[in-house]
Amino acid sequence: MTNSQNNALNSINVVSREELEKQNRILSQQLAETKAKLNWYEEQYRLSKERQFGRSTEKNLAGQMNLSDVFPMFNEAETFREMINTEPKAEDLPIEQDSDEGKRKHRKRKKDIKNLTVITDEYEIPLADQLCPTCGAPLHVMKKKVHTEIDVIPAKVVSHKYVTYVYACRNCEKNGDTTIVTAPRARTPIIEKSLVSPSLMADAITKKYMDALPFYRQERSYKHYGIKITRNNLCNWSIAVANDYFKLITERMKKILFDEHVIHCDETEVEVLCEPDRPAHIKSRVWVLTSGEYLKDKNISLYRYTEGRARIDAEAVLKGYSGYIMCDGYKVYDAITKPRGDKPAMDVKPVACLVHVRRKFADALKLLAPEDRPGTGAQEAVDRLAAIFNKDNSLNNLSPQKRKEKRIHGDTDLSSDKRGKSLYDLIDDFFVWVKSEYDEALHQTHYGRALKYAIDEEEKVRRVFEDGRLELDNNLALSEGITYPHLFLESQTISIPSQKRCA
Repeated sequence: MTNSQNNALNSINVVSREELEKQNRILSQQLAETKAKLNWYEEQYRLSKERQFGRSTEKNLAGQMNLSDVFPMFNEAETFREMINTEPKAEDLPIEQDSDEGKRKHRKRKKDIKNLTVITDEYEIPLADQLCPTCGAPLHVMKKKVHTEIDVIPAKVVSHKYVTYVYACRNCEKNGDTTIVTAPRARTPIIEKSLVSPSLMADAITKKYMDALPFYRQERSYKHYGIKITRNNLCNWSIAVANDYFKLITERMKKILFDEHVIHCDETEVEVLCEPDRPAHIKSRVWVLTSGEYLKDKNISLYRYTEGRARIDAEAVLKGYSGYIMCDGYKVYDAITKPRGDKPAMDVKPVACLVHVRRKFADALKLLAPEDRPGTGAQEAVDRLAAIFNKDNSLNNLSPQKRKEKRIHGDTDLSSDKRGKSLYDLIDDFFVWVKSEYDEALHQTHYGRALKYAIDEEEKVRRVFEDGRLELDNNLALSEGITYPHLFLESQTISIPSQKRCA
């Protein structure tokens, strides 16, 4: 073979190798993209199954789902009952029967009923019959057997008639004058010319807003007492007393809440039936504003209805407030801190909720099988956040100022080798780790989006070090607002000429 032929063959081989390498790179890239899409679709499928059938809590990410956890109403009695032991034989009883466990149960039972009115029935042998059946000698009281039960006295509904006498003077009538004197009224009706009384209204509102018993069920319940109180009556009465009485209370509560400069805020979807010019499938919003952890003597929860959750809605809910807002990562809270057109910025500082940050990593962790979770980035994020929460929980009993100092500097009373990391150091380490992980992670995965969410919330998370009254989470607005013993609505009245406007 000549030199020219060898050169031609080498040229062909070189070109072929380059083409193959280029084609290999293209195929490798396509394969990586296909795998990433497949992983994304698998994540979506597993997450949808988890949301449909899985636990709604993040506490137990490992382990298998139990049907009784999802539908506890089917076997509630069997699940939560205490096992009733069969009666032991006399010879099987130990000599000392007053065990510590028995004493604890007895103390707990007394504590459970200590606030109830006590009615005592005593059963004695008549004095004349207190004679020994064996020898005829007088008997004395050796001990008392006490058995306690809880009796429920059903509610009693009565028709309370108030008669107010009106007097006239016959002597004045003879002289052509009219003198009328009315006796003082027992009390002013809460709604003029209405059958509703304060006790009836209190009963209806308590059942609806505390016991979750809708008005249409209460209508059936009142029929059992032989009275006809319609759902429409209950709706109209509740709206009237809300406007005439509760509005004064909520305005006072709002002033107290806004004066504290630390509130927890959240909003949730709600479907309103028969709302004018709005189809039922369009979601409205209910906002909750609650007091902080350090205002336990002022447990305030205010609710506000809006048609949406845009900036204009947030501004209306928070109008007149300045201070810190514990909230989630919804962008509207950041938007209201900046001026828009002729509207100035609101004087508020959003503080991020670390529970929402943890939830993103928990969702990413749920996509993995339990045996695959240890050692993953999502698991490390959850563990790091757990350490942060545990550290902050150890400071709960401190004053706000002391809490702020220990969050930043740690326990300065201990030596450096025993002190451990402060909360500031733990949060700082967490965000350094998050940023390094984000550089290597696939950004379109749930794990990548969880890292991005954490990075976006960093500045607002670090605001917790500015005031010791601030919390790491927004759980007060997420759950405590609906469990406070006193719940009032601060909502705009919707004029809907339909019985469907109230449940």
